[in-house]
Amino acid sequence: TLGFDRAKHLLNRSLFGARMSEIKFMKEKTAAEAADYLMRDPLPAISPPLGVKTDDPEVTVGTTWVKTKYNGTYNSQRLYSYRSWWIGRLLNQELSLAEKMTLFWHNHYVIETDVVTNTNFHYLYNMLLYNNCLGNFRKLTEEMTINVGMLTYLNGSSSTAGSPNENYARELFELFTIGKGPLTEPGNYTNYTETDIREAAKVLTGWRTTSTTDTSYFDSSKHDKTNKTFSSLFEGKVITNNN
Repeated sequence: TLGFDRAKHLLNRSLFGARMSEIKFMKEKTAAEAADYLMRDPLPAISPPLGVKTDDPEVTVGTTWVKTKYNGTYNSQRLYSYRSWWIGRLLNQELSLAEKMTLFWHNHYVIETDVVTNTNFHYLYNMLLYNNCLGNFRKLTEEMTINVGMLTYLNGSSSTAGSPNENYARELFELFTIGKGPLTEPGNYTNYTETDIREAAKVLTGWRTTSTTDTSYFDSSKHDKTNKTFSSLFEGKVITNNN
């Protein structure tokens, strides 16, 4: 079994500080058992954020606003609630790696409240991170690509066939997945080229968000329907309008 000192070290790395009761619980487990417990499925259930400000007449204190249509007039009140909810989860975390990994993925697929003002979008973004924090990286990346928060933050929701926005494509390659690698020539890197960025941006055109239902949707009329041809670094892959 782990014993007290190893259990304490494990939990201090896996949690935002460990309680004595948690260390005592974990010290009786083997390393494999402890790891399985910290990464158990399903994840601990979490309740949605609650209204905490009396000056938000659309949301009674103690009830959730996540199904209430976003109203920018009360953005500060709901943002306060959102931050309190998330910090509260960290302070009162379950014995699970989930919260630490949710914060890890937030720092990886970051969005910011001064750009994405819709608090409903932030909630959906946060729940996407939480529900996938111990899951498949490819699935998380695919879902993040069309998440309402990320589409807003990196301008995907305004990217059109006539004017593809490269922000998300660039971050997807450079920061979220493969990384640049050393510069090989002006504008081109070991792992991708500027042409690859431009072609990927075209592939991603057409996605939109709506605050009416807090969802993203695909508008084919805004999508670039030309063939997208990638460099030899991607084996010359051609993406047509049919795939």
